[in-house]
Amino acid sequence: MKNRSLLLVSTIIASILFMFSACVEDTNEKPTISVSIESGATYKVGSTVKFQIKVSSNEKLQELVVTANPTGASGTSNSTIPSSDDYSTTFVYDYVIPSSLKSGDNVTISFKVVDKVETNEETKTFTVGSNDVQFGTSTNSGKIYNANNPSSDYPSGWDLVSNEDKNGKASPSEVDMFNLTAAQGKFSYKWYSKNSTLYVNTSLDFNTATVNQAETAYNNGSPGGSNSSSSFSVSNGAIIVAKIRGTNEYAIIKITNIVDDGNDTNNDYIEFSYKKGTITK
Repeated sequence: MKNRSLLLVSTIIASILFMFSACVEDTNEKPTISVSIESGATYKVGSTVKFQIKVSSNEKLQELVVTANPTGASGTSNSTIPSSDDYSTTFVYDYVIPSSLKSGDNVTISFKVVDKVETNEETKTFTVGSNDVQFGTSTNSGKIYNANNPSSDYPSGWDLVSNEDKNGKASPSEVDMFNLTAAQGKFSYKWYSKNSTLYVNTSLDFNTATVNQAETAYNNGSPGGSNSSSSFSVSNGAIIVAKIRGTNEYAIIKITNIVDDGNDTNNDYIEFSYKKGTITK
């Protein structure tokens, strides 16, 4: 009888311990972690990407471990959570994109919070962006007329700096393109520069090309249009890069329309759109 009583007591105690253990396990929830990237991040080489991290737990927080792959200038960060912020706190983690990365590379950063019992982790991934200089958002439009047209209402030149037409009496320093037409009643699909602006044909996309790509296209091309003896031929739809007056400012130009009236009125013209951008050296 005594043995049976002891067995019953042991069974009851075991049941109580099991139930208590289950209750304890139920309360051991994982700590929470929330990671966000601050707005305005550019993701370019050398720039800093800031992460805002919020952690909390019903157990005492112990550590935040940040691991970046590939390692940035900030490297791996282990932060001990101070006792004053036992159950809830925030962090800022700065990842400086290293010069060893290039546009298109991916960066993965894991954030692991550790409390007295459990861990939890969140991962963020971003792609390194291009350091290329973008052309300005505004697109300019221009038109140069047949050089044989004597009327000031039909100017044959264009100023790429001030974005305005110029006639034959304008200062040469202001005329980046001027129609070359020699014979009366004819229209030549050509222009030349009266200053140091030069041009190359290119296969770049007018809408997506960067200033860096324009510079490369210019350097790899055969610049023309330096004078009337070395005029630059154009065609409808052509994409052209201009290096403006020997500076680091470039224009990407698209020929949008060529009108040749085929008679002696000399109202023929070349119409174009262009965007400009400067590379800082």
